[in-house]
Amino acid sequence: MLDKDLLEIKESNILLDDNKRIREEVFIKEQKFKDEFDKFDLISEHVLMYYNNKAIANLRYYYDEDKEAYIIGRICVLKDYRHNNIGSILIKYVESKIKGKIIIGAQEQALNFYLTLGYVNSNDVYYDEGVKHIYVYKEIA
Repeated sequence: MLDKDLLEIKESNILLDDNKRIREEVFIKEQKFKDEFDKFDLISEHVLMYYNNKAIANLRYYYDEDKEAYIIGRICVLKDYRHNNIGSILIKYVESKIKGKIIIGAQEQALNFYLTLGYVNSNDVYYDEGVKHIYVYKEIA
């Protein structure tokens, strides 16, 4: 179990090297995605979780005018730090900063994780590089 006193969250409006390293490790090396970085990185807030000064988790979020919703994505935790509620802490951090609708494109294997955080399954399915995703949403008052 991690010492919660050693956790720190940092936020940036630019994609930092720590964000890139975590995403490359999880999405490119582990999950074999090829097109990890995109135009949304330029308009997103990037959130990093540090443990004892080491970057261990990442997400990004931005407001989508067309959908009238915040989009949270690229949620990932380094393998050695999973199952310590790090993803939940990051998502709750973002939820505390915004109001309105949130949409997440959840990988099918992570769907239950989002449901336990109060997200609703839209049953709207799409595939990203052959991996099944399902949109989940939540309203923050």
